[in-house]
Amino acid sequence: MVRLNAVSTLLSSPLGAALLVLAGVMPGVASAQFMQILKVGTTADCTYSTIQAAINASVSGDTIRIQGGATYSEHLTITGKSLTLSTGTCTPVIGRPESEAGEMPSAVGQITISGSGGANTAVLTISGTANVTLKNLLIRNGHSSGNGGGIYYNGAGSLNLFNVMITQNVSNGGGGIDFNGTGSGASLFIGADTIISNNTAHGSGGGIRLRGASSMLMDAPAAILVNHADAEGGGLQVISPATADIGSPGIAPFPAFVLNDATNGGAIAIYYNTGTIPLVRLYTTDPQNPMELENNSASNVGGGIYIHGENDDLYYDTLAMFDVRFNGNTARNGAAWFQDDYDYFGPGQYSTSRVSFNRSEFVSPPTQAVRCAANVPCNDFVDNATIDINGNPTNGALIYVSAGGYLDAERMRVTHNTAAQFLMADDDDDVTSVMLYTSLIADNVFTDCLIRKNRATILYAKQSTIAHNDIGGGSLIIGDVGYIFLENDIIDQPETVYTGGGDRGADYVLTSDPLMAGYGTNLIHGAPLFANPADGNYHLAATRRGTAVTASPGIDVLAPISGDDRDLDYRSFDQNVSAVPDRDGVRDLGAFEAQPIARIFGDGFGDGVPLVD
Repeated sequence: MVRLNAVSTLLSSPLGAALLVLAGVMPGVASAQFMQILKVGTTADCTYSTIQAAINASVSGDTIRIQGGATYSEHLTITGKSLTLSTGTCTPVIGRPESEAGEMPSAVGQITISGSGGANTAVLTISGTANVTLKNLLIRNGHSSGNGGGIYYNGAGSLNLFNVMITQNVSNGGGGIDFNGTGSGASLFIGADTIISNNTAHGSGGGIRLRGASSMLMDAPAAILVNHADAEGGGLQVISPATADIGSPGIAPFPAFVLNDATNGGAIAIYYNTGTIPLVRLYTTDPQNPMELENNSASNVGGGIYIHGENDDLYYDTLAMFDVRFNGNTARNGAAWFQDDYDYFGPGQYSTSRVSFNRSEFVSPPTQAVRCAANVPCNDFVDNATIDINGNPTNGALIYVSAGGYLDAERMRVTHNTAAQFLMADDDDDVTSVMLYTSLIADNVFTDCLIRKNRATILYAKQSTIAHNDIGGGSLIIGDVGYIFLENDIIDQPETVYTGGGDRGADYVLTSDPLMAGYGTNLIHGAPLFANPADGNYHLAATRRGTAVTASPGIDVLAPISGDDRDLDYRSFDQNVSAVPDRDGVRDLGAFEAQPIARIFGDGFGDGVPLVD
């Protein structure tokens, strides 16, 4: 193919640059117009019969257009080139520029690149400094005894996927994609309509393994589903110093992570490597469709997520989540997530796990993150279970935080899960800290207790509602040493709140446990009077019948707190219900603030008229 070498030489010379300036054209922009479109296919208008031949003939900036409707059985290699590979036609379309004339609609244009029957390597291998974009491709049947079954990226630059399916690939690490950033780093972008599915890693990272100086962004509608890893990270493994930002709403009907499995970390595994911190942020970008992990499973620990830990001397989160859902995930322990024990790397060097949920003390959500829309289920933990591979219940927890771990969580809605405990805070030689704010834990089955803590665990729960859970033991919180403090909470359970040793305290807690009286001041003994707990409505109730007002003792109890803080439904706290006498102020107890409804008169007959919403 003629490259117009003479023209290119002229335009790149000082004289050519001067001519372009006189013509009002910037030299860098003009040169881009001479990048080629290399056409691959079997018709007369196609120049190359194989994709690799076109890659070999290309230079950085070229587009390789692959004729649709066919399967190309090739193992491709791109070294040090920045290219776009896209499905299209070889025949130009009259009236459209050549740069887009042969592009096919994504719904019909996807072609297959298959590694079936070929070499024992990835279907596509990319190395060196390379910025590669793939559009409308299906990559399948790669079998590699090394890294990456579908794609192996080992370089600096970027890999961008749009309407790409990577499926049925197998490798030792990164069954679908193994992405290793080198040098100045590399970025992986999972674009719209991309699906990573049915891939297998005999090691870790069934769908994707992300490692080295690399970052990953997955905000567009995309899905990682039905992948398997023999070890860690059925859907995705992130190894420090790699980072990942994931806010995808999924592709209907699939959420972002669904039906992935592994030994540890059914959906995601986050692995600390000496000296660096892996950071994964999960968040929502579509207010109608929150980011979700659904029906993922681990045969050992971490049905949703497994976190290996970070450097104890560095005080940052390993995993930060904002408006995320965990539904139907299973594991022997840590059905939602499992924060693993620390490792010792030398004097003063340990790894611990730090997780935040809707808290941004150390890590903020990205600018593209949004809150869920009103009345859209969000921050839900529903139908997760701790079971073994045969479906039998285990003694594991919904959330497990190991020695030296740290959990800072707010606005969790935990309902209809089955486990031995909601939370196990384990401790060996280091302090484990758990902070829980403005959360609901209700209608679950916990066969042992709500929270079991060992040794030097610090547990602090504030402005939360704990109610109507089926607890197998006689106590909610069981521990030996450490520190426990409850503040501004509602606990509507028949069990004893505390069992065991350690320092205990409580302030402004509504509870039916008479033994709580010895642990603090401003305690209220009685029933909370919820709006409709049988239907899962744990808002506080207040009604008027004639002149008589019946209200929850949790309404208008505390002094207001400055600032714009919100309840679990993201409604304002510190709302005065004028018909209810204030105890010490207008703030309510528990996770929900009663919102007053203006009423002129009350019904003197039948049911009382609601005064709050």
